[in-house]
Amino acid sequence: MPKQERITYLLSKLYNGNINRSELDELQMFFNNKIESDLYFNNSLDSINQTIPLIKEETSSSMWNTIEQHTKIRKLKNRRNFQSTKWIAAVSILILGITTLFFQFQPPTFHIAENNSKLPKTLYLPDSSKIILSAHSSIKYAKDFNKNRNVSLFGEAFFEVKKDTMHPFIIKTNEITTKVLGTSFNVKTTESFVKVVVNTGLVQVNSYTSSYMLHPNEMATFSKNTKSLAKENTLAEIHNLWREKEIFLKEITIEQLAILFEQLYQRDFVFKDESVKTKKLYSLQILNNDPIDKLINRINYLNEVELKIKDTNELEVKTKN
Repeated sequence: MPKQERITYLLSKLYNGNINRSELDELQMFFNNKIESDLYFNNSLDSINQTIPLIKEETSSSMWNTIEQHTKIRKLKNRRNFQSTKWIAAVSILILGITTLFFQFQPPTFHIAENNSKLPKTLYLPDSSKIILSAHSSIKYAKDFNKNRNVSLFGEAFFEVKKDTMHPFIIKTNEITTKVLGTSFNVKTTESFVKVVVNTGLVQVNSYTSSYMLHPNEMATFSKNTKSLAKENTLAEIHNLWREKEIFLKEITIEQLAILFEQLYQRDFVFKDESVKTKKLYSLQILNNDPIDKLINRINYLNEVELKIKDTNELEVKTKN
């Protein structure tokens, strides 16, 4: 038997927990030889990479749990002390090879829906829940969705969840989960934060350390940098403009208007006077494709505040004289 195959055979016995003393000594002697062991690792990794170029992290994790349940690896770990880096690497290569084969022959257990366009995309889940996917966003859900109403979201989406008291609807976004029975709400995830805004009904938002119940016009924000979850009041309509052609606001504070401008135009407000934040605008119509100059002129004409674009592309806000 060629040396490469012999070592792989012995590693498989080590992995399954049925290796004898002499075979273990043979392996140890082999890995004490730096030249031969390095060559073995390089050849093994090249072979695995040619078999499959990519194994997703979450899939590898689930496969590891499955493999661990069907092997004697736990007992083996208790009996042996794996302090040698090369011994760990050797077993890792073997595990990777096994998970590669496992991955290739397992049918997918979930569906993926993507929106690769620049416009919102509407879709319906098997339970008749409605989802509007924002541009370049996607969701993943189980094939047995009616029994397992779990959804993973990447990007932004608006949900209108069909009520089912026996099967809660759960959205997973990075490090938080959003749990509902039947309601409508918006979820947005970026590299730095996750925001959940409720339109109707009641929503529970959980992180590892905090949990909040959200009512209509309330928002939970999770910071990925600080790992903190915070709750605050908001105006749900301003977070839904991405999926509407226009919105009509009976009233809106300047502080809420600042959020809308950041979403539409990526502009930050600079307040000359902090008291301006609480001032309200009334009967404001906003179009999804409104040019910023046109919207600013309409606001300045009808209200007691004045907006002005600065050279830094920020928006200065002050009270009219």
